[in-house]
Amino acid sequence: MRQFVISARHRPNDDSLPPIMDRTALLDALAGINTHPESVGSLRLYGPGVRIDLPDEDAPRQLLLTLDDEDIAWPYLFRLAKRLPVRILNLETNEELGTPRDDEGLIDAKADPA
Repeated sequence: MRQFVISARHRPNDDSLPPIMDRTALLDALAGINTHPESVGSLRLYGPGVRIDLPDEDAPRQLLLTLDDEDIAWPYLFRLAKRLPVRILNLETNEELGTPRDDEGLIDAKADPA
């Protein structure tokens, strides 16, 4: 089971971790890509092949995303990266999804780390 940390794409110069966006805007943005809580007020959201755990704060700085079904989760993950102002860090490889890797081109998100 792969896990990713989601955080704000743009960082201030002081290396602090800014909020992704306020909770209401974040929930609305995630709803736009078919991601919803199982019940009102829940801190766990479900989307195509993924679950996302939210911290209990008004302006989340990080989210934990877990792949439950990799076959359908990868397209969702790339859609999330395109539509929201976020960076997605693979906790297994410590690499950001879609970032260049030296001369090898883009990281293959489905490739297992060697």
